[in-house]
Amino acid sequence: MGSKKILVIDDNPDFLFTTETFLKRNGFTTLTAQDGKKGVELAQREHPDLVLLDVMMETLYSGFEVCKRIKTDPDLKNTPVIGISGMAEELGVRYEKDRDQNSSCHCVSSLAHSLELLKQYRGLL
Repeated sequence: MGSKKILVIDDNPDFLFTTETFLKRNGFTTLTAQDGKKGVELAQREHPDLVLLDVMMETLYSGFEVCKRIKTDPDLKNTPVIGISGMAEELGVRYEKDRDQNSSCHCVSSLAHSLELLKQYRGLL
């Protein structure tokens, strides 16, 4: 079995570079998109094993809209999504697995704890 494919969607090029480098060094295949629309299109074309998503993007599709589009696409609805936001607490975003009937969304506050995040990735894949 080949390495797992992770799609990273974020409008910050520095975050994309850092995250892609971290994931590649830990054995993952990565795909990146700098806006929500391109991220959704890439997910539909490439069917990643996991999506890492900035929920606070200020692009055509916000991170929440991207998550909604992925979760309502019949071919992607079971794809795990990890939403990242430094403002999650202020927004009332939960950090545990969302257990509602149509979701596999997790939220974390930042990439500051990279090893913990890597454990989450491996647990989802």
